[in-house]
Amino acid sequence: MPTVAELLDEVALHLGRNREYYPAAEVCRSGLNPALRLLCLLDPTLATERTVVVLPAQSLTLDLRTVAPRAHQVRRVLLGAAGAAVVSRSAAHFAPLAPTTREALARRDPAWLRRTGIPDRWFPRGRHLVAAWPRPVTDHSLTLVCAVVPPPVTADTLTDLSSTPALDSTQHELVARVAAAILLLKDGAGEADRGLQMLMTLFGKEAFTMAAKRLRNLQQQGTQLQPQLVTPAGAA
Repeated sequence: MPTVAELLDEVALHLGRNREYYPAAEVCRSGLNPALRLLCLLDPTLATERTVVVLPAQSLTLDLRTVAPRAHQVRRVLLGAAGAAVVSRSAAHFAPLAPTTREALARRDPAWLRRTGIPDRWFPRGRHLVAAWPRPVTDHSLTLVCAVVPPPVTADTLTDLSSTPALDSTQHELVARVAAAILLLKDGAGEADRGLQMLMTLFGKEAFTMAAKRLRNLQQQGTQLQPQLVTPAGAA
């Protein structure tokens, strides 16, 4: 599996004659980390984690900013503490709660907010909250399956160049190409144009434009991400 050192070598290869202007720490800060974020925003399945939380008795909601700060999509909610932290694309279900909406619950039962029991449904409440219904009478463990932004590659990571980057090794060549393109955007007009063309070739103009806007929003927010709660179509 490729290491950080090998990934840095890949980035240098794509930078070509510009490689001498970018020390390893700069490549990580201004190239690899934005590239990792961009790719995970384009394909939420690239980095997915399970987060086990406790929903206290008589509580309805959990704040994602506290329980899953790196999440940018909540894809499923499971009842109980489900297995390992990292989830593959084909992860098995573990007592899944059915997705719904507040409106659907209110239509079925005008007194839905007063109902108690073992949670069997989940729904988003605003941008940062996820709710499990009915309200439990005792503490219950829940597992949130979230698309996440990988932890950043930092100077501490570089002290051990044998460490493995966050994404699956099949994605490392793409990560290196995107990182090099982002770094070229910082150079003069000619190199910036080359970097922009590389990104549009890799992603297509429309997809790149949308992802770039989301990446810019995340950078403006610093480390605090804005989670999206995903409810499959047709949920009720």
